[in-house]
Amino acid sequence: MLSVRDGAPWMMAFPADWAIPIAPALDAAMAWLVETAGGFFRGVTAALDVPMRAVRDTLNWLPWSVTVFIVVAIAWAAAGWKLGLFAGLALGYMLAVGLWAESMNSLALVAMSVPIAIMVGFAFGTLGFLQPRFERLILRMLDLLQTVPAFAYLLPILLLFGLGPVVGLIASVLYAFPPMVRNTLLGLRNVPPEVVESGLMSGATSAQLFWLVRVPSALRQILLGINQTTMAAFSMVIIASIIGGSADIGWEVLLAIRKALFGESLVAGLVIALMAMVMDRVTSALAHQDGDRVAAGDASLYARHKTLVITLAGALAVYGLSLVAPVLAAFPEHWQLDIAGVLNRALEAFMAAPIPLTEAATVGSVLGEVKTNLLFFLMLPLKLGMEKVVTPFSWGFELTLERKLVYLGLAGKAPVEGASTGRRKTG
Repeated sequence: MLSVRDGAPWMMAFPADWAIPIAPALDAAMAWLVETAGGFFRGVTAALDVPMRAVRDTLNWLPWSVTVFIVVAIAWAAAGWKLGLFAGLALGYMLAVGLWAESMNSLALVAMSVPIAIMVGFAFGTLGFLQPRFERLILRMLDLLQTVPAFAYLLPILLLFGLGPVVGLIASVLYAFPPMVRNTLLGLRNVPPEVVESGLMSGATSAQLFWLVRVPSALRQILLGINQTTMAAFSMVIIASIIGGSADIGWEVLLAIRKALFGESLVAGLVIALMAMVMDRVTSALAHQDGDRVAAGDASLYARHKTLVITLAGALAVYGLSLVAPVLAAFPEHWQLDIAGVLNRALEAFMAAPIPLTEAATVGSVLGEVKTNLLFFLMLPLKLGMEKVVTPFSWGFELTLERKLVYLGLAGKAPVEGASTGRRKTG
């Protein structure tokens, strides 16, 4: 290849004239779609904006004590008191750092995107199971959605649906529903044949066989899909904030990163991590429960819905207490902790800490030298290519007389050592 580079330059660099003009065609197609169907997509945005605002306003209207009680009760019912305690501590952290309203806005995004992603994923998974000819097409679509970077389809979504929180909701749905499709397909496909045969022998219709036999048998796998969909929705919180533009945790993390605020970004990022861990533990516990249920005909309404009744009754009781105790309605600001400031000061002290047995060297200066050396001796050669960085200046130093002599000495030493080694081997 290198020997013919002068006679066949097209073998080294792909000619620009050979490039297929795909980008202009895609731009024209997108412009046509926005012009012809833009009204429809904006109508979808307006329709989704109503429940989105309702969920957000409800979560921000509820006293913090009621929300904490409901989440702790759900976690306790799902996996016991340990998970309930962890959920309470996680929500307490959100209150202590003063990011409660932003956390509720992010929770509203997840609370809206996850059910939509579950319904869309279950529908596609069911279609692929019932119609095998569509399964291959659906799987290719999932491969595309799960491999294309999320930023690649943010701009088309923005052009079609406009700017606002709903755009972040749609982006989260597109990113989160593929795991639900795959788990639905897997669960329905792995239903034991004897279970299906028993349903057929009982005289079940096609609809009864699907909803009363196949879906209950595949429920554990479907619940695992719900768990993975929930985690995927949380992973989109920061990316969705780029086009959503709402005052949520993702936006707080994005602003802190842009301003290079270490403490603020870490504090806000930990909120997302805690929310994701709580939701992951709850949904995973529900998916792995033994499924011991009280039969509908053998118990009262209270026995069948005991957890729901206790949660609602407790929430109403806590809400009543919040009406007479303001501390339960709005978390006092003087109870909040300046964790971000502590982290910033700790980082500054660490970077300014002197290195033992050195003269005026600090951790920050050493890390700066490491960064510079990695940039000049590793990143630049890999990025530009070794051919363009063979000159000493591009490596960050000047080729002085002393360095030339050292280089010549090393270059002459290598053949001598090679010859002596060869003589020892032959001797």
